[in-house]
Parts: sequence; C-alpha cells; structure tokens
Amino acid sequence: MKMTLATKVTLMRLLLVPLILFLMALKTPVGFLCAEIVFILASLTDWLDGYLARVRNEITNLGKFLDQIVDKLLIVPIMIAFAAFGELAWWYVVVVVMRDTWVSGMRMAVASNGVVIAASMWGKWKTGSQMALLIVLFTNLSLLGQRDIIYFPEWFVWALLVISMLLTLYSGWDYTWKARRVLFGEGK
Repeated sequence: MKMTLATKVTLMRLLLVPLILFLMALKTPVGFLCAEIVFILASLTDWLDGYLARVRNEITNLGKFLDQIVDKLLIVPIMIAFAAFGELAWWYVVVVVMRDTWVSGMRMAVASNGVVIAASMWGKWKTGSQMALLIVLFTNLSLLGQRDIIYFPEWFVWALLVISMLLTLYSGWDYTWKARRVLFGEGK
C-alpha cells in the first residue's frame, strides 16, 4: 500500500507528542510556551492532512483510521499530563478516554462488517473543542499567562471544559446511533 502525503503528515503529528510531553515535563513557563507552539503546529496538521487528502484525491481507509487514532494519541496524553499537574479535572479525562475507547472499538466492530463510519461534524467539533481547551491551559501556564500577557480566567476554562464535555458525549452518541444497525442488529 502506497503511503500518501496526507498519511505522512498524520504520522508526523504523532511524532510530535513525545516532544510536547517532554517540554511540559520541564514545568517552566518557557517549557509550556514551547509545548503550546508545538501543540498548535500539531493541531494544524490535523486540518492539513485532511486538506491534502481531498485536494490530491488520496482519501484512503488507512488515512481515515490513522487520523482518528493519532488525534486521540495527541490529545489524551496531554490531558493526562494536565490532570497530573492539577490543571484539568481527572473525571473529564476519564470521560474522554471512555468515549474515545468506545467509539474506536465500535468503529472497528462495524468495519469488520464492511462498514466505515467516517468522522462526523460532531466528532470534529469535539476534537476542536478539546484542542482549544488544551491551548487555553498551555497559555495560562506559559510565559504569556505567567506575565499576564494573555491569561484566561477560571470561569472561561470551566465554560470551555463544559462545552467540550457536551460535544464529547454527544459525538459519542452520534457515532453509536450511526452504528446501531450493525452493532445491535436493528433492521435496515
């Protein structure tokens, strides 16, 4: 199977995760700022790989699968790190991991029946809201936040978390609804 440019961009996003986690582990305002910059670049590749696949007419099932998995492998470890630092509610991370595990398992189950459930608008909004939440957390801990250049108040962080939680839960339901015929044997 030929490796498309879009798939290479997706894999590049995955390779940035250890660097982001290393920079976060420094626990310094400069480290968080550098981690934020790398995270933003990695987040932009999520848009770029889809764009490249469409304009180059290289949309593949491998690309669809990898994009979803790599998104999770980018976001979840960073969420876990923020929760370990006491900057993100642990229960939120648990819900995200449970939803992502359910949806990934469900998509694999229906794929074994020849059905591919492509990323939905709700799933994309969920991912975008999670990325926005992480950028806000990075900003507050970075040089920008520590020097009050850009700082997001706690109420804003919580509002974004609630929006992200609602999108996370709804998108999980949306995927379940789309897969119900295969998963639960409902009539067509």
